[in-house]
Amino acid sequence: MTTTNEQVFVNGKIFTARNEEEFVSAFKVTDGEISWVGDESKVDSAGAIDLESKTVLPGFIDVHTHPMSKRPRGRRTILRLVSSWG
Repeated sequence: MTTTNEQVFVNGKIFTARNEEEFVSAFKVTDGEISWVGDESKVDSAGAIDLESKTVLPGFIDVHTHPMSKRPRGRRTILRLVSSWG
């Protein structure tokens, strides 16, 4: 038996990236992936999460870090072999 995890988000300003001006008001996540975007009037909003008019930019991930701020003062940091920073 397969279980599907689904969550609906409504009352937002969701950027679709179809063009630079297109936004929708709702989206659905199924098993961890966005499965639907559109107008909230087209989706069952019972149990939905209210985004309170916040803007959502799906797919944008801030991957920059500041590793040099983690080093002790006066010590050199060699990052040549670093594959991840956590």
